[in-house]
Parts: sequence; structure tokens; C-alpha cells
Amino acid sequence: MKVAPKAIGTVAKLARPTRAAKDGDRFRHLLRGLKEAARRAKMSDLRWHDLRRTHGCRLLQEQKWSLEMVRDQLGHQSVVQTERAYAFLEVETRREAADRTRARTIVQSEKEPLPAQKAHK
Repeated sequence: MKVAPKAIGTVAKLARPTRAAKDGDRFRHLLRGLKEAARRAKMSDLRWHDLRRTHGCRLLQEQKWSLEMVRDQLGHQSVVQTERAYAFLEVETRREAADRTRARTIVQSEKEPLPAQKAHK
């Protein structure tokens, strides 16, 4: 599930800390708080892992962190684990770069005639 940046901010604002009766209840209170915040933000099927995944993506894409830094931040045991989790980002980045190159090539070819066209003129 892809979570919109605005929605994450909304969920964070709507999530209220709760006081747990026992330490074991803490997770249930957090989960209940997340689900309630997601409901109020009109989001469905939001999980804590979605927020963690979005955090890792933003560190790599927007903050330009290295895989090693993200590994440490997310608590992965090895950088291989981090690479596997976020390998799709590299594919998307390469695809976007190829699309930009293709678009520049098309625009440039429309401006300049091909060598064979120059010879016939």
C-alpha cells in the first residue's frame, strides 16, 4: 500500500498517546491508536510497517542516506537485508532516468535532421 505524505502527517497528528495499564497492553494501545487515527484520516488498511517502509524510502530518496545508514536506523542486521527491502527504489530511479533520457532524445531529434536527411538537401 502506498501512503500519501500528507496522510502520514495527518495520522501522526491524530494519534494520541495512551496510558497503558500494563506493559503487555502497550502494543494493543498503540495499534488501537493507529487504527483510530487512520479511520479519522479516512485511510484504510494502514499498518505500522507501512510507516516504517515509508520512512526507509524517504531516507534513501529524499535525504540521500546510504544503505548502511538506513540499515542502522531501521535496525536491520545486515545491509543485504536493507538492499532486498528497498531494491525496487533503484529500479524506479533507473526507469525514471531512462524516461528522461528518451524524452531528451526525442526532443533533440525533432530539432536536428538525421545525417541522411542532411545529405539529400
